[in-house]
This record gives sequence, structure tokens and C-alpha cells, in this order.
Amino acid sequence: MNRLLLLSCLVPGLALAGANEDFAAGVAAYKAKNYAEAEKMLRLAVSGDENNPQFRLRLAKAIYKQKRYDEAIQELKGLVAKHPRMAAGRYQMALVQRKAGQLQDAVQSYSAYVRMMPKDPDGYYGMAETYSLLGEPQQAIANYEKYIALEKRPSEQKYVKKAAKKVDQLKQALTASAKPSSETSVKAAPKKGLKAAGAAAPYLQKIARQAVAQGDALRAETKLKPAAEAYRDAALRDPQNVEARFKLGEVLAELGDLKGAKEAFEAAQALKPQAAPITGNLKRVSDALAKAPKAEEGSQSALGSAVEMLNRGKYSNALPVLDAHVGKNPKDVAAHLARGSALLALKKLPEAMEAYGMALALRPDLSLAHFGLGEVYRLLGDRARAVNHFQSYLSSTGKDRNPMYDQVANARVAALGG
Repeated sequence: MNRLLLLSCLVPGLALAGANEDFAAGVAAYKAKNYAEAEKMLRLAVSGDENNPQFRLRLAKAIYKQKRYDEAIQELKGLVAKHPRMAAGRYQMALVQRKAGQLQDAVQSYSAYVRMMPKDPDGYYGMAETYSLLGEPQQAIANYEKYIALEKRPSEQKYVKKAAKKVDQLKQALTASAKPSSETSVKAAPKKGLKAAGAAAPYLQKIARQAVAQGDALRAETKLKPAAEAYRDAALRDPQNVEARFKLGEVLAELGDLKGAKEAFEAAQALKPQAAPITGNLKRVSDALAKAPKAEEGSQSALGSAVEMLNRGKYSNALPVLDAHVGKNPKDVAAHLARGSALLALKKLPEAMEAYGMALALRPDLSLAHFGLGEVYRLLGDRARAVNHFQSYLSSTGKDRNPMYDQVANARVAALGG
């Protein structure tokens, strides 16, 4: 795990007043289709007001637009767990699950949505699309017909026509399958090296190939994390795509995720057992994993899990994990900084001050600890010390400094009269 990247994820967010401004900026970036910038601003908004469901929903949408489906789903699961009656959250989760190929989960989410919003045609259309992908034509037909009956909006009539066409196609397919035919007794032999079952629909195979090409372009620009997401997306769309799984393994190995790389290479090998490049890479990754120090690996896994909880706003869950990690790794700067952020979010200000202070003692050039201390003193009402730490952050040349928060620090100094 890149330590500086980890540190940059642990900065406390804006307060409630600033959160609304960040949300507006995030929405503007989203509408401009600058989804990465939208995500940055929306994360700031969520940090400032973690209980606002609209902030979290829009954040999940920005993540989804970047094709990071697993992350979007996790964000939405947290949202609906906290706001179970939020229909829009259920609908968005169903949509992302369908796009990610998690079709059974999508059916459950769409079902929950239509129970809450039985007059909204969109839920039935999504349900029909999902059942069609699952190969359940009767259920697909029933939901398409429900959609057609409900949809009266003039702007949506093109989808009504599309649904009617699909109903006709599905009914024709059902009729044809009911007729005896000599052709049904002839089974084509699967091509050598491919599994007979689980082939993706042609349009999904096409989307998967496009995702692989996108991953190749991102990889050429050394944008490895987005490349990994693109390859993962391709594998979800077409589970038989060996290239997607192999390239995912290569990129994850470059990122240092040896366990993930091993799983990707194993999946590729299951599809193409005799391929020497796959076998060779799997052996190299497996050997590297065997030599990795097990205790440190487990410890970093715990820290990574805690950071993920922080990013999802689960501060009270992250804190005991961080306490345990710091107890075993007292010189881990990232852990102290993460712990300070969790304590700050939980308004445990003296403890947060101590955690940030420990991080600075270990790394005097640390930028983000100054930002965190600025927030602590601001909430304690000590304007002078707050300004001092925000200015220390702004003048810092530390490698962990995050430009995304420069404007926040400048705004704090101005508001505090610095």
C-alpha cells in the first residue's frame, strides 16, 4: 500500500456549512461529466455532513460513473442500511448491481424499490432488463408489460417502444422453444480451451472488449488503479474473457496487491490451463506471497480495512481496529493519522489532538497532521492555534499534502481571522 496515498485519504472534511458548498461544487462537476472532480468534492461534503443521504447518493453515482462498481455498491449498501426507506438509494443500488453483473442481488434491490414505489415505471423496466439477462423470459415479459402500462411520460415513449419490441422477441423465443425440432438434439461441441457454460451474451462480450481496451489505454498512461477497475469490469461483463483476468493480475501485481493478482491469475488459468504466460505469472506471484512476512501482511490488511471504514464514514467501527494496530505498530505514522481522523469525526478532541501530535512527532514534515490539528483547535474554540496549524499546513512541502484541501485551509484561515 502506498503510504503517502494512504495518508492523503485521512484528512477530516468540512463542517456542515462548507459541506453544502462542496456538494454544490460536486453536483456542478458531475453535470459537467467531470466525475473524478465530482467525487473529490462530494467526499468533502460527506465528511462535513455524513448523515445527509443525498450527499452519499450523489457520491455513489460519481463513483459508478467511473465504472468502479464494487465501490459504488459498498457506498450504496451503507446508505440504505442507514436510510432503509430511501427509495432512490435502492434504485441506484439495483442499477449498479445490474451493470456489475450481480443480477440476483439486483433483482432483490429492484423488488425492494418497487414495493416502496409501486407506481414508478422505472423499477419495472430495470427488473425486466435484469430478468432478461438472467434468462427468465416469463418474469422479464411480466415486468416489461407492467412498465408499458405505467409509463405515460412523453419523453420516455422511446423506451416503451423498446420494451414492446423486447416483449415480442421474448414471446417468439418462448414459442420457438416449445416446438420440437431436430436441431435441438444436436449439441455443438465447445471450442477447445473454453468452458461450455457461462458464456456471456454477445453485447456483454463487446462491452468487455471495450473495457479491456480502456484498461490498456489507462495502463499505458501508468494509471494503474483505473486500469485495474477497467479490467475488473471486463471480467464481470464476460467471465470467459481470459485477457481481462490475465491483465488484471498483471496490474494488481504492479500495484503490490499480490493476493488479488494471484486470484486473477488463478481465474485466468481455470479458463486456459495450458497458457505458459499465465502459469509463469501465477508461480511468480505465489512465490512472492509465500516469502512475504505474514504478520506484517495481516497488520497492513487491518490498517487498510480501517481506512476503508473511514472512507465510508464508519468511524466508530474503524477506531478499535486502529487502536489495536497502533498498539502493535507504535511507529506507524499512517495509523496515528488515521486514528486522529476517526477521533476527530467522533468529536473526541483531546484524544484526536494526541494522535495527530504523535504523528507529527514521528514525522515532523507531515502536512495532514497540521490540518487535523487545525480542525481540533477550531472546534475547541482556540482560534490562534487553529490558524497556526492551518498556516503550517499551507506552508508545508510535505509529500502527503493534498491540493484538494488547500482551499479548505485557506477558507478556515480567512474565517478565523488569520
